[in-house]
Amino acid sequence: MHSGHIAALRAYIQQKEAAGRPVRTDQLRVESTELTAGIPVRVGPGAGSGIVFKEDTAVELGDPADGSAHFLLCTRRRNLICDGRITLIGPCLREAREGSLPFGQVLLAGDGGLEEKHRRELQRIQLSSLDIEGYMVRSTPRRLWSRVSRAALEQGFSFNVLGGILMAACRRKVLPGLAVEILFVTSNRADVEELEVFGSAVRAQEAGRRADGGAAGKREDCAGENCDQCEDQDVCDNIKGILVLRRRKERTKGESAEV
Repeated sequence: MHSGHIAALRAYIQQKEAAGRPVRTDQLRVESTELTAGIPVRVGPGAGSGIVFKEDTAVELGDPADGSAHFLLCTRRRNLICDGRITLIGPCLREAREGSLPFGQVLLAGDGGLEEKHRRELQRIQLSSLDIEGYMVRSTPRRLWSRVSRAALEQGFSFNVLGGILMAACRRKVLPGLAVEILFVTSNRADVEELEVFGSAVRAQEAGRRADGGAAGKREDCAGENCDQCEDQDVCDNIKGILVLRRRKERTKGESAEV
């Protein structure tokens, strides 16, 4: 699915480390019961209201003024994923200055049984708040904008906690043995914008695959349930239009040859 993009993402991480960015890597225990064991906040239905007001916010992540990026990388080659690994490029939540950080979040998932329906569910998990106490996601097209409350931060909420909750949700809702890895980027706007270049390439590849199937008269499932609400609609429509024009041109050329 995205094996080439995974290799490019590894190179991106190495490049940032070579440039002097703080890069921290943690390895969580991958047993499902261990991923959320001992976490300092409540998780699940009723654990949080889903709303964190501005006055209660300790850290804002991905505010439009700071920049944000998010995307999903899937592969059937499980060995390409470092299961349980969380990589952070940039300051952690407690190091945030002025309560705001640019934010990039990349979810990597691998399993031989991955299908399109699993990719769609993983994308929903990536953009949800997962009923986490003191954490709110304000997702908009091409943007992952979230807030961490003061109370959650004081209790010990961190990127490792968020990563463990995301990993556990992926295994619970998608595939029990799914290998999951997460990259967070908070270093600066330029690094996050560079990360978004990867995201745009991934979305264009997926939109091209879906559009190609549609132009050929085959049904391809999309990440969203409604094209009007899909963040890839413009890309998908453009690629589909190009494919239709190409086929029309080829058909016209064939008819001319027959004459």
